[in-house]
Amino acid sequence: MEEEIASQEANNTWEVVDRPEGYKLLDTRWVFKIKQNPDGTVDRYKARLVIRGYRQQEGVDYYETFAPVCRYESIRLLLNLAAANRMRIVQFDVKTAFLHGTLRENIFTKIPEGYPVQGSGQVLRLIKSIYGLKQAPRCWSEKFTKFLYETFHMEKSQYDPSGYAASSFVVLALYVDDGLIISPDYRAIQRILEEMKGVFEITEGPPTRYVGLEISQESGIIGISQCHFIKTLLEKFNMENCSSTSVPMQPYEDLVPAKESNEKLPYRQLIGALLFLAKCSRPDISFAVSKLSQFVTCYDETHWKAAKTILRYLKGTSHLGISYHPGMKSPLKGFSDSDYAGDKNHRRSTSGVVVMLNDSIISWTSQKQSCVALSTTEAEYVAASAAAREIIGLRNFMEELGFPQREPTCLWIDNQSAIRLVKNPEMHPKTKHIDVRFHYIREQVEEGEIIVDYIPSEEQRADILTKCLLKGKLETNRDRLGISPVTRTRALYNRVTFPKTLMMLSLR
Repeated sequence: MEEEIASQEANNTWEVVDRPEGYKLLDTRWVFKIKQNPDGTVDRYKARLVIRGYRQQEGVDYYETFAPVCRYESIRLLLNLAAANRMRIVQFDVKTAFLHGTLRENIFTKIPEGYPVQGSGQVLRLIKSIYGLKQAPRCWSEKFTKFLYETFHMEKSQYDPSGYAASSFVVLALYVDDGLIISPDYRAIQRILEEMKGVFEITEGPPTRYVGLEISQESGIIGISQCHFIKTLLEKFNMENCSSTSVPMQPYEDLVPAKESNEKLPYRQLIGALLFLAKCSRPDISFAVSKLSQFVTCYDETHWKAAKTILRYLKGTSHLGISYHPGMKSPLKGFSDSDYAGDKNHRRSTSGVVVMLNDSIISWTSQKQSCVALSTTEAEYVAASAAAREIIGLRNFMEELGFPQREPTCLWIDNQSAIRLVKNPEMHPKTKHIDVRFHYIREQVEEGEIIVDYIPSEEQRADILTKCLLKGKLETNRDRLGISPVTRTRALYNRVTFPKTLMMLSLR
């Protein structure tokens, strides 16, 4: 608590004033937490002073609150590029980040517990943001963005506003107060860190755990996994001693909404945790989790058993993750697939999208389509349109990073009719009802950004995202996506050499 108060005073977060008339006082509370190491041992004890922001009034105490954070697709893309081109990666954490943002509003709060009171009737007027304020993330984001631009001329990415790039190849990804700096020139990274230390209090080191991802490095290979998260998940739901299964969901398992939800089951908690896992590093469970998430308002014991099947699958595959290899130069490519009318309750199809770079997956989606498709062709066409949007976004991001895709990106589809519909407005009487927004892919093909080609269904890599697969086919699809055991040994980040072609000038 004394350390937190000292940080607040050193940062000039507030000033002691007499209580003004006509202003509502907010109050604070202390929040305590025990920080743990990846192996579960105690790292340190932490106390944080938090304001009760839920009492703020919109239009008086705050206006805008939105603050961007780095997308997981962007993080995986950057790690992929770093591995392929043997770049340096340094992770940093800004201590008490929210205390650096400057407030525009007049906010007064009561004297917190543990703070010496100088006289009766005195309060604190906040000069800078504090944890708990609704606008605190936005104030911090504006402060850090301004610092990067004025000091290094680093500008926001249009694709991902929490990614920053400089004229020489230096990229910074920020997720609230945790960041990654990636560059082939270690001197440029050191220059940024030194300048940051002059303004903020930061800690730095090789990347180990970043926004829920466990990052490992060995022999130039970068691996991402969530072994510790899976272990914690199994312990939380008393499944650490369960027997494992070979698939996350049994094929042809039909689930229907329950007439009345069993609120005693922690079903929603489990699905929320599994969604996070499927979003970050485990595309092999994406379909099963997406399917079960459709019943969070109408579940019973049947759905709960199906969710625990995913935990049993994770018990036997917790060591799996995504690996990015050095020296690979395979271009960006996409795969789209659909399971026509696979949802027995609403007769909607499921779209599966995979985008890969250097033969490793960087983006994926398993989602029930927003409309009922009247044919397999239409279902495949809708999935292809979703893939096109993701591909164009990643192409634009890579161009901002200095890795433009010179050739059109190939999108592989296993339906000949859908391919013909993309290339030419054929079969108009049967397709005139399709929503205009789904014709986006046709426009991108005409502009030369994307080309579509046929791939046999047995080689379709997005198949794992559209339906339940048997063990053999699941393992084959898993391998094709680059999901494999991830090494736990980390290489020293200061002992890496780079090709001469990648050595760029340091920041001025």
